[in-house]
Amino acid sequence: MQYSPSHIFFALVFCILMALNLNGQSKSQFLEKIGIENGLSSNYPTCIIEDSKGFIWIGSNNGLNRYDGYQSRIFKHDPNNSNTLSENWITSLLEDKDGNIWIGTEGGGLNHYNTATDVITRFTHRKNDSTSISSNVVHRIYEDSQSRLWLGTKNGLNLLDRDKLTFQHWIQPNECQNCEFSLKAITEDHKGNLWVGDEFQGLYYFIPSTGTFSRPHLNSSNKSQLPSEFINDLYFSKGILWIGTDNGLAILNTKTEPFTEMSLDGEHKSAVSDMCIWKIYNDHKGSIWLCSNGSGLINYNMKTHETTIYKADSNSAYKIGSNSVEDVLVDKSRNIWMATLGNGLNKFNLKNLNFHHWEKNNDDRNSLVNNNVRAIMQDPDGSIWIGTNNGLSRFNPNSEQYRNYISDFKYRADAYTTKIRAIYRSQNNDIWVGTQSGGLYTYDQKQDKFSLALGFADSPLASKIGHIQSIYEVEAGQLLIATVGAGLVSFNTITRELKRIYTNNEPNTFLFNLDVKCMLKASDSVLYIGSNSGLHALNTNTLKIESYENEEGCTNCINGNKIRSLYRDSSNKLWIGTRSGLAIFDPKTKKFKNYNIENGLPSTIIFGILPGIDGNIWLTTPNGWSKTDPENIQFKNITVPGNNILDMGGHAQGLDGNLIVGGTSGFTIFNPNTIKSNEYIPNVVFTDVKINNESTSFNQSISELKVIDLQYNQNNITFEFAALEFTNSQFNQYKYKLEGFNDQWIEYGTKHDLTFTNLDPKTYILKIKGSNNEGVWNEQETSLTINISPPWYKTLWFRIFSILLIIGSLFTFYYLRIKRLKRTKTMLQIEVTKQTKELLRNNQKLEELDREKDGIIGIMAHDLRSPLNNIHGLTQLLEGNKNLD
Repeated sequence: MQYSPSHIFFALVFCILMALNLNGQSKSQFLEKIGIENGLSSNYPTCIIEDSKGFIWIGSNNGLNRYDGYQSRIFKHDPNNSNTLSENWITSLLEDKDGNIWIGTEGGGLNHYNTATDVITRFTHRKNDSTSISSNVVHRIYEDSQSRLWLGTKNGLNLLDRDKLTFQHWIQPNECQNCEFSLKAITEDHKGNLWVGDEFQGLYYFIPSTGTFSRPHLNSSNKSQLPSEFINDLYFSKGILWIGTDNGLAILNTKTEPFTEMSLDGEHKSAVSDMCIWKIYNDHKGSIWLCSNGSGLINYNMKTHETTIYKADSNSAYKIGSNSVEDVLVDKSRNIWMATLGNGLNKFNLKNLNFHHWEKNNDDRNSLVNNNVRAIMQDPDGSIWIGTNNGLSRFNPNSEQYRNYISDFKYRADAYTTKIRAIYRSQNNDIWVGTQSGGLYTYDQKQDKFSLALGFADSPLASKIGHIQSIYEVEAGQLLIATVGAGLVSFNTITRELKRIYTNNEPNTFLFNLDVKCMLKASDSVLYIGSNSGLHALNTNTLKIESYENEEGCTNCINGNKIRSLYRDSSNKLWIGTRSGLAIFDPKTKKFKNYNIENGLPSTIIFGILPGIDGNIWLTTPNGWSKTDPENIQFKNITVPGNNILDMGGHAQGLDGNLIVGGTSGFTIFNPNTIKSNEYIPNVVFTDVKINNESTSFNQSISELKVIDLQYNQNNITFEFAALEFTNSQFNQYKYKLEGFNDQWIEYGTKHDLTFTNLDPKTYILKIKGSNNEGVWNEQETSLTINISPPWYKTLWFRIFSILLIIGSLFTFYYLRIKRLKRTKTMLQIEVTKQTKELLRNNQKLEELDREKDGIIGIMAHDLRSPLNNIHGLTQLLEGNKNLD
């Protein structure tokens, strides 16, 4: 397989950079690097597109990736499977009007991926076949206004006949012996004709209707005024032709004859004159992007004529991962994707540039002393005091210079590690600092150093103070100090006296044992105290305390007892940040309203509450910012780029409406008026279906599925899905319902996989809704019908068959019984008839015998009558003869 010299060179450079382990990654906190660790097939991306559904497709030197914000589906060559890519080195990508993906390769020809059927079709060069593609090296794929598919190859221009799946070929006229032709750029003009750029032969004009090439007339002498004949890319718009070469950018006005050369406006117009321009990209939002080899990424705003250069250099205001960018994409929600050489795939969002971030640079002594920021305050002169886990820094935003204070802090463990927990400016402009070791320090401006407050360590009470967590001045010269170990104590800045708070001349044991985190003055006589045991209103005149605590079963209670921040708004309502969410307390009605993640907050922990110049209330959490209109509570969550894990105490109002926030990665300054909400509504798609923990293929792409049919033993199902919005995908949210199982929408947070086990055989409809990172929801749910067939013995046809069988059996039994009874009756009738006939015959015989008997008896009677008469007569004669005796 043959690769072009340029690709081989870039691959070698890439490998050398990786082998030397050069840190080319930008230190800019606005940049996100996406690579193998995020599931990509390679750290060397070559081209990028966004499809109509919202997927990001990334070609690389080792396969094609479809990225959904969480993971990639990888397409690679498999010699034993024709439904795979023909080659792993991807050179170009295009989504056509039908939503299918065309893939150009370095040596494997052209591939077509049908996104509906999940089928890949290969088109490769075949010798002696004039209808095949002319070369297996495809540099560019272009769909014109008539939906014709043009290919720039290493052997000329190709046009695909989509019906016949055959190719027509054209090659530029030979102007030299043994000329090499390698067409790398294609663009269409307003007439439907093509401009094509060759990496060896320069610029041509092609008329499809006649199939002819011509050279453009660049001036009256017909001499080319291009910076180079090595053309990498072309772009045409409104008569203006942009030409990217290996020696700079040319812009030609094709409406004049001969063409006239144009140039960029602005201060950087000469910067592109000798750059190697790899790619020209129009984001269709008013900007042209130029990808260069070694000179970074250039953005030209066609409305304002401003040019911005993004580079990896340390002195660049907009840092990217590498100065060599092969391709760029601006997605639908304004994320910038860059395929870089040596630093993989980079992404950042333009609106993040409104955040100004600083962190510790181990290679620069003039940097923040430590990245874990727990206290912040800005002076009227603009200086920013930053308390960290290893000392204090003072930062000048204008000069960007630091003055670090470490050795000043020597009280107890401060001498080893100074953990600053509180910074406060009193009414007389003194600066007070509290540490985790329990030290209270004050700043000497003349000597530019901190020292332990006079009289503080002399008090026996100081020995009981473990940590100082907050400082608040209730009246001039009187500081209240929230501590761990001694509760709430007071320090008089004039008399330098540290003492407990007394009630009726007795130490207030409640306040002494209270773990106070924050304080806020509500009026001249009322001080709100936030603690680990609820909210307390202290009357500073009477020292009476009214407590508000969370109690089980309470319908009008604060939502949590661990309070971290307090703020009073213009309507005198008290905003309370707790470790259980946000509570808003109305002192007039004594009513609480509570809010948590279910109401849209990014976390249940609210560390800070600040008013914004934009009219919103801003909340700091371990998951970034959340803002809301105080009159209409609806939370918009905002990620702080590179510093999203915020911490307690590290927040302050700055000058000019700025807000300052510290976290685990330094501190960030921004103006709320410049932070634009992410209003993009993401498309939600299914990305995988696992049956019994194994990914399953269907007869079409999973993202296109509407119905799936499963067997009864396939009832343990995992669905993976994604809201295709990439600003901060990890904060996209979801809700679902499974009709047939539950009919209520279930808030699912940021999880993007869903498992159901032991589902009963029937039909279900799974519906998913998704939001972007700021909680803007797509109310049009994505649905998938799931048909789970019952086992054969539970199917309807089996039940019907069983019923019919039972009915048939009963009928058969009845029929056979009746038939048997009839047969028995018939047999009985036959037997009765037979017996009757037998009886008749016997009766006849008996009658005959009777008659014979009667005859015999008659004969006998007749025969006996005479002898008997003789005897009777003789008897009478004897009876009549009395003389016989």
